[in-house]
Amino acid sequence: LDHPNIVQVYSTGLTPMNQPYIAMQFINGGSLGNKLKQFAEQGKLVPTEQALAIVRQIANALGVAHQAGVVHRDLKPGNILIRTDGTPVLVDLGIAAVQGGPKLTQTGNLIGTPNYMSPEQVRGLPLDGRSDLYSLGVILYELLSGKRPFDAPESIAILHKHVYEAPEPLGNLRRDLNPETLQVVETSLAKDPAARYQNAAQMVAAIDRAMTRESGGAPVRQTTVWLPNPHESDLINRSGVMLQATRFPTPAKPTSPRKINPMLIGGIVAATAVIAIALFLIFGRGGGDGNEEVAGATLTVPTRSDNAGGSPVQATSTQAPTLTPLPPLPADEPTAAPTDIPTLTPLPHATDTAVPTNTPQPQATPTIALPTTYTGTDGKLMRLVPAGEFLMGSTSSQVDAAVALCRASPDRDSCVYSEFASELPQREVYLTAFYMDETEVTNNEYRACVTAGYCDAPDAGTGTYSRSNYYDRASTYGNYPVVFISWSDARNYCSWAGERLPSEAEWEKAARGTDGRLFPWGNTFDTSRANTEDRGTEVITAVGSFPSGASPYGIYDMAGNVWEYTNDWFDPDYYASAPDTNPPGPNSSPSGEKVLRSGSFANYQHYARVANRGAVTPTSSTQFRGIRCVVDAGN
Repeated sequence: LDHPNIVQVYSTGLTPMNQPYIAMQFINGGSLGNKLKQFAEQGKLVPTEQALAIVRQIANALGVAHQAGVVHRDLKPGNILIRTDGTPVLVDLGIAAVQGGPKLTQTGNLIGTPNYMSPEQVRGLPLDGRSDLYSLGVILYELLSGKRPFDAPESIAILHKHVYEAPEPLGNLRRDLNPETLQVVETSLAKDPAARYQNAAQMVAAIDRAMTRESGGAPVRQTTVWLPNPHESDLINRSGVMLQATRFPTPAKPTSPRKINPMLIGGIVAATAVIAIALFLIFGRGGGDGNEEVAGATLTVPTRSDNAGGSPVQATSTQAPTLTPLPPLPADEPTAAPTDIPTLTPLPHATDTAVPTNTPQPQATPTIALPTTYTGTDGKLMRLVPAGEFLMGSTSSQVDAAVALCRASPDRDSCVYSEFASELPQREVYLTAFYMDETEVTNNEYRACVTAGYCDAPDAGTGTYSRSNYYDRASTYGNYPVVFISWSDARNYCSWAGERLPSEAEWEKAARGTDGRLFPWGNTFDTSRANTEDRGTEVITAVGSFPSGASPYGIYDMAGNVWEYTNDWFDPDYYASAPDTNPPGPNSSPSGEKVLRSGSFANYQHYARVANRGAVTPTSSTQFRGIRCVVDAGN
């Protein structure tokens, strides 16, 4: 693997004494883990732009590795070394390390560092590059907040949190961070790999947007290339003390993505294991990040300084903008102790000029055909909402029309323009695929959760003003939407079903599709397609009673019947700064309210528009609110 942010391996083989070795580039400057400790001891955080720059360069390095079929599997601050010029270098690629020494790991074992392992790695599932991007998201969270997103005294508790718990929102710890930066962390730490960045190039692009927002301008691409020192040739000739006349050519750049031969990896594992103790005694121990590892490790031979006395030459590229070299962090101890044994030095490059580094190009993500329906663990049918873009929110003219509709209705005295202005501006949003309940959660379905002891019974269990003994009469109203539940009740039900509440963006896409329509069925309101007060009945109806009002994805009752909870806090100004990819919603609400969608049987058509946003105190409950759950398609 040839990349300026990946440590180079110059050779593997046997010494004259028949001892196996790995000859690697020596990086002087210490690990990112040690730098984090230094900042913590000083009561400081790594500057935001510097944190983003470090992660961006490592993401680029991972992109090269992933294209070559290599997954790191033990990405952590201790495996990122920082050169004296501030450039981060990824080490232990495809290996696990203890006390700073690298060891090749074996596919299929639970190997890694608990604080940085992805959920699928914890569960022993097959891994791809998205697992590394999760680990990189953990590192970014730690750089920006000074704490890890998941921590506990015991490793097993940490692993459980990776799989089942959400981290404290970074925005709660750093209210100065812009939404793009928060979104990078949020997307990277998604439990479902399908909800993360699908490749390193996507993550780099998102970091670029965040850095542009942080700095107010686009980053500039500049790289440092070290030209060979003229004394290197003589040093190589004298390195026969260790390898006689053996030469080490510069690793060739990969010409195309390739798979790593597992037999080759296994052979090196075995060879390295044999000499683990000997190498440790010869070369001492290097710096690590102090985290407990799941598996043991061995050590390899550091070979040369990353500079070796060469001359720095600046090379500017015309490719997509990246970053200037980072300012140096405080100096640290090198990761391997110096020895009296001569080290190995690579041959000089044949060229006298600096060569711009190659930036990995985005790779097309394979399209996976997903089934259009899915049955949840609660037995409820769910409909697929495919990945892609859609129009979210309303235009100014649509808001004006909604206000006019309101003022023409019996609600005219309560119509306020600002109530509808929160739908502005309309924008294009990209969402990953998910499944949504075909209908609202019913009394019978919710009762199963209550019986299981996971959910509380509705607050006013005897009925509504339009239906007596509403919840208790299962034979009559079992197929009607459950009401008189709070936001927490709704969240608990979805969790019990192995699902979650939808984000506001997910709800709107499921309701309107991709053509920007005003109602689930089109742009013209029709009382035969939705249960709203325009019908004059003002009663709750059984779920799915208006099949002609289904959304483009075959989801019923997304206009009227009962309001539906979403996961998002309500902020009337959020749309103006919301991310355009998987927006997670704001970190808090100025009014302390959660977003509601769809309108109810007691509301007129202007509230039944797919873009309409309601808001409610999450601890309250009424007969007008119900539940609908989603699950990530990757699950």
